[in-house]
Amino acid sequence: MSLGGIYALFAVCVALSYSITRSLNLGVAVTFSAGALASAALAASKHSEWIAILGGALAGGIAGIIVDLVAGLPFRLRSSGPLAPIAAGFGVMVLGFELVGPTWRWTGAAENGVPPFSAGASPDQIIGAGYAAFAVAGLSLVAVQVLIRGTRFGLALRAIAGGVAAARAAGLNVAAVTLQTTFVAGALGALSGAAYRLLDPSPGMYSGVEVTLPAIVAVLVSGGRSLPGAAIAGLAAMALFMALRVGAAAAFGAAPESIAIASIGATACSLAAAAALTRGIMPSRSLGTR
Repeated sequence: MSLGGIYALFAVCVALSYSITRSLNLGVAVTFSAGALASAALAASKHSEWIAILGGALAGGIAGIIVDLVAGLPFRLRSSGPLAPIAAGFGVMVLGFELVGPTWRWTGAAENGVPPFSAGASPDQIIGAGYAAFAVAGLSLVAVQVLIRGTRFGLALRAIAGGVAAARAAGLNVAAVTLQTTFVAGALGALSGAAYRLLDPSPGMYSGVEVTLPAIVAVLVSGGRSLPGAAIAGLAAMALFMALRVGAAAAFGAAPESIAIASIGATACSLAAAAALTRGIMPSRSLGTR
């Protein structure tokens, strides 16, 4: 369930980014790794877990802005279409992961970043890690709904999601709200990374890829701009993946093929659901609707 909450949170991150930029930027995977890395480094420095998580969220928000400035904004200004940011985002994702590995070793997080929640020395600590990760994901999902539906920022974001030209005509500063949304989306991606680190104290540099592809599929299933729909689709994708993984493990054992079969099967089923659900999941809760 904790892992499902993490997938749901990252799917909301991708959906929020897509709703304001109209493109699926693969570079958002960097925010997940940034949150995991920053929170692990702070935990290794003997800071409390919650300080480490908040520090990871800040790092992810900054990473989200950098990713958009490199792989998003230039192409929107040139009206390059939706494919250019996807290609550029892939390059940013690869570059980011190449930088994460050396940074991870340099900070010493891999050796010293084992937090109290997930030391793994006892079943109680393992259960505590799961509860903590679920709490981070759950509270983050509630907070983003309050932010979107109960603040002036959320009202401006929904107006821009409904139509950029109309939002500009109403006097909204589209560039500023887009920048703020990019920061919030990056912070959400980082919080999912920080929650994942509670379950795996030394996540690999490619952990972001493991959640990015299911999150993108979840966004497609949800219809693109429904944050609750993206969260539900993320949970469903994770449940389907775990069910297929258990079945594949029973047939093939612990071989890498079992994970590959589960990933391919879950992705295929999710894409079929995206084609069948033409209006997505919870379309009435899409950004841009009142």
